[in-house]
Amino acid sequence: MNLHSLRHGLLSGLVALPLLAHAQEDTTSSPFLDADTEVEVDRWTRSLNLALRGQSFSFDESPAGFPLFAVNMEQQLFRYLSLYGGFHLKVNLDTFGGQVGTRVFFSQRFHEGVFVSAQASHSLIEVDSQTDGTRTSFGGLVGYSHALSRRWLFSVGAGAQTTRTRTETSSPSISAPCVFLYCKQAAPAQEGVSETQSVEPVLHLATTLRF
Repeated sequence: MNLHSLRHGLLSGLVALPLLAHAQEDTTSSPFLDADTEVEVDRWTRSLNLALRGQSFSFDESPAGFPLFAVNMEQQLFRYLSLYGGFHLKVNLDTFGGQVGTRVFFSQRFHEGVFVSAQASHSLIEVDSQTDGTRTSFGGLVGYSHALSRRWLFSVGAGAQTTRTRTETSSPSISAPCVFLYCKQAAPAQEGVSETQSVEPVLHLATTLRF
C-alpha cells in the first residue's frame, strides 16, 4: 500500500488549518436569548477540534498502541447534541484514516462541562514494506471540557473501544538463476493474512476553537 499521495494532501491540509482558525477568530457569533437568565449570550454552533487520542498510557510501536492526531469539524444539531467528522494520522505518517462521531453535553452551555461521546473510525496502516492492513474501531468515552477563553476550550476524556485489525504480509518473490540464457520461473510471492479483535482503553486530549 502506498500512502505517499495521502500524506501530501494531509500535510497541505495541516498547513491550511492555522489560516482557517485565524479567519474564524475574526467572525462574530450570533447571540440568542438564554431562557433561564433572559440575557443575550454568545451562541457557538460549530467548532474545529484538534485532538490527541491513544489506546494506552505507554504509546508503543504496535498497531494497537499508536497515538493518533485527529482533526474534526463539529456541528451542533440540537441544544445538547453535536455531530463531528474528520481525519486522523499517526505521528510518523504510516497510519491515515477518518472518523465520525457524536457528543452529548450536560451543561447549560454547549461545548462546556461534562459530555459523553461515541465514535466510529477506519484506518489504513502500513507496518513495513511487506505488511499493510486496515483497522476499524467503535467506542465511546466520558469527558470534561473547560473554557480557556470565549472561543478556546480544552477537554480530556477516557473510555473504551472495540477494534478489528486486519494485516496482509507479502513475501518478496525469489528470483531464479539463469544458465545459458535459460531462466527458471521465479517462485511466486506468498501472502499471509492476520486478523485480530480486541477491547482497548481510550485516552483523549483536545483543544477546541468554537465559532
